[in-house]
Amino acid sequence: MKVMSLGKSQEDLGKSLEEIRRKLKENNVDVFMYVLESAGGDMGEAALNLREKETGPRTQDLQADALRKMKELVDAFELKRKQSKQQGGGGSGQGGGKPPLVPDLVQLNMMKKLQEDLLRKTQGVQRGYKSDREDLTPAEKTLLQRLSDEQGKLGNLMKTFVSKFEEQKKQYDKRGPKDE
Repeated sequence: MKVMSLGKSQEDLGKSLEEIRRKLKENNVDVFMYVLESAGGDMGEAALNLREKETGPRTQDLQADALRKMKELVDAFELKRKQSKQQGGGGSGQGGGKPPLVPDLVQLNMMKKLQEDLLRKTQGVQRGYKSDREDLTPAEKTLLQRLSDEQGKLGNLMKTFVSKFEEQKKQYDKRGPKDE
């Protein structure tokens, strides 16, 4: 019974992330939104496993991944907060407008962490298997498919992020440098 209640708690936590996700979407913080969605997916899958009283390594890995992703988000916001304090809290050198919720550099650092983690997980799964992958269990095949899907999503996210910079460059080229 305790395991099933953990599943419910996990599910509720995943739902509470929805409000944060909406704020990130409003502010075009695509990388952090991706991380929240990924963590939410991990929590949802872990919740389902817990409701079925499955507490094995896969469930534990899902929970650990969700926790790590959430910790990285908190760490990134903490880094942003520290940088803001060092800059004097006021104008951030971005033309006097409202500073972004999450600066692009912070998002790029997060994307780098995501890519490194994905590489580490993929390499960990691939160790010791034959090249034809016939000796993989169904769970291992599912995990590799999930990692492949995550890599595809991360690639699309990078394309979106780069296109934002390309659009900014086009706008800059049209109006030229501002007199400062």
